[in-house]
Amino acid sequence: MNDAMTTDYVVIGAGSAGSVITRRLLDAGHSVHLIEAGGRDEDPHIHSPQGWPMLMQGTSDWALTTVPQVHAGNRSIAWPRGKVLGGSGSLNGMIYIRGHRSDYDKWAAAGCEGWSWEDVLPLFKRSEDHEDGASEFHGAGGPLHVEKIVNRHASSEAFVQAANSVGISETQDFNGEQLSGAGFNHTTTKDGKRHSPWRAFMHPILGHERLTLTTDAWCTGSWWRTGAPPAWSTAPGPAHTLRGPPRRSCSAPARSDHRASCSIRASGTSPTWHRQGSTWS
Repeated sequence: MNDAMTTDYVVIGAGSAGSVITRRLLDAGHSVHLIEAGGRDEDPHIHSPQGWPMLMQGTSDWALTTVPQVHAGNRSIAWPRGKVLGGSGSLNGMIYIRGHRSDYDKWAAAGCEGWSWEDVLPLFKRSEDHEDGASEFHGAGGPLHVEKIVNRHASSEAFVQAANSVGISETQDFNGEQLSGAGFNHTTTKDGKRHSPWRAFMHPILGHERLTLTTDAWCTGSWWRTGAPPAWSTAPGPAHTLRGPPRRSCSAPARSDHRASCSIRASGTSPTWHRQGSTWS
């Protein structure tokens, strides 16, 4: 281990959550070292709204698969997960949808304080820049641009009309008052390109003086040492120790394979990381 580096926070994974967390920490005056297992979001298919099928099983995809599914003919189903700046937010279909309010209220009722729909809606709106402006369900002026699909395919129009003809109501906004029904999604796109959380929250501030970004760096485990800062063991490549105040915490992806998994612990984590690629300060 070498090159001890001090930072207030270490964020593992530059996906959707990592992008938002890092931006909010920087806005609050903290220094952050953001570590991503994948590389830069340079593939043109990432930025083209029509390009996402070309990303599956590619270099920006962890290319995970499920275990054999009993109700799918025992097939293993492809499970794309982003291995790139922006994470799966750089691979997905750009549909902007939050889920049903009852899910959040159930979490709050189960003891997750601060997770009710009334708690989280203001945060969704704070992050959003909807093309229609601010409303009961949408925000304006936030980093993430959301817009409606204007150029609609004829077959998609026919599908919605067919649903209406058999009594399925039409909805104009799956994040509004009525989530059920048939209609067109709103999308995280801007100026004809994907507007991933990475592009929305982090790309505009890449030169921030309190940000260090490391790509192509893998974390594989963690251990605690009595009387010394905890660290992660990582491979391959030379190790670098990152130290920070013990009150700080880190964030890591919820799903990954063995090559990029990170153990989440209580606050005070301080990882060791190995670098294969670039560190941007």
